[in-house]
Amino acid sequence: MSEANEDGGAAVSAATVEAEVERLRAEAKRRDAEAKALRARAKLLAPLIAPPAWLDPAKLARAAAKVRKKAGADAPEVVALLEAIDAFVREVPERAKRELSVGLRRACAERNLELLVVRREPPAEVRIPPVSVVFDFDKAKAEVRFARQPLASCAATVDEVMRCRERVVAHLEGAFDPDRYFAACLRAYRLALADAGRSFGDRVEILDFLPLLALALQDQRFALEPSAKNFRPYGRARFAYDIWRLQRADHLSDGTHRLNLGVATGTTGGQKRRVIYFEDGHGVGENKLTVFFTRS
Repeated sequence: MSEANEDGGAAVSAATVEAEVERLRAEAKRRDAEAKALRARAKLLAPLIAPPAWLDPAKLARAAAKVRKKAGADAPEVVALLEAIDAFVREVPERAKRELSVGLRRACAERNLELLVVRREPPAEVRIPPVSVVFDFDKAKAEVRFARQPLASCAATVDEVMRCRERVVAHLEGAFDPDRYFAACLRAYRLALADAGRSFGDRVEILDFLPLLALALQDQRFALEPSAKNFRPYGRARFAYDIWRLQRADHLSDGTHRLNLGVATGTTGGQKRRVIYFEDGHGVGENKLTVFFTRS
């Protein structure tokens, strides 16, 4: 029994104190173990809260897969969290499509622009004339195209898509002189004929014609100093767009010569390297393989 102290109370024995100390030590050890486990859990889950992961569903899915592999089956609360993230990732593309569809329709209506649905199944595509926009909802990305050629990419949000589309159209609709352009096409055609040893009226493949047209369209700076820094790129989409602009200007003929494009038929139609899809602002067109001029 404990002895009475001078005030008449019971004195605490050494055994009692020792027992309380041991209890506190055990409690501290238990809590240290819990803290260590919590720190490990926090480190395990850290990749899931990094901003890039949540901005990109594909990255979030990959991060979750890595966490799942490290966590194993002995952490049921982590497994439950990962299952919720999986459900979120699966829902993101559908939710993004719905929100983007409504937002694009509103934005186009405000700007008095058409919005045409080309394809709903992946990769989804819409036409906001004169260009198309193709979406990769898994990556939350969009790509602006003309003549089925990519021209620019952006995040798949209403504001970014509209800004990107406006930049591309402004570039495509830059300065254009139908007379000068027609003359450049005729000059490039004659050069292609000379290279191939052919006669006027013969067909030359676009693959051989386009580089010569790009050279014919260079400005005085390139003529004075033909270096890479002075070279103005001229790609397949640009060519297709300028031919459409020539059609819009009713200038496929100068009164003496007429510019023609030969349709790709048979197996050549599927050879993307050799053909270009020439289209109008609503996407109506066909693959062309050759260029040739006839006398009017």
